[in-house]
Amino acid sequence: MSTHRTHSEPRTAGSRIGTSLLWLGGGHPNEITEPTERTTYQVTGLVVLVNGLLAGLVATMAAATTSWPVLALLPFTLICGQLVGALARTLAGGRQVRWYGLVGRAAVALFVGAVLGELAFLGIAAGSIEPGAR
Repeated sequence: MSTHRTHSEPRTAGSRIGTSLLWLGGGHPNEITEPTERTTYQVTGLVVLVNGLLAGLVATMAAATTSWPVLALLPFTLICGQLVGALARTLAGGRQVRWYGLVGRAAVALFVGAVLGELAFLGIAAGSIEPGAR
């Protein structure tokens, strides 16, 4: 009986956070065997997570410029952050088969970035564009 592992055995799952980041980055924990590949997917997952959190923060900042209370708009801003995070995970996890797939991903990312940029500008410049503030 040999105590050596063969390459067909799955690696250990690792920590729960590492596995979650790996999944967010587009990887599948049971299929990734190389440590460098795991790290690449985990870093991509961290970028996806930060992207979703920043989108939620920007949506909250834009919602604070309205006359509604922020707590009433908080569910909508959380949904906005989750949608952007899900979109970022989709863009990070898909295969790049053809050049037009890459162009399509870039177009979607630019559109979402433009919308979030407009929301951020609305939150930043809201004090200077209020009506009646001469």
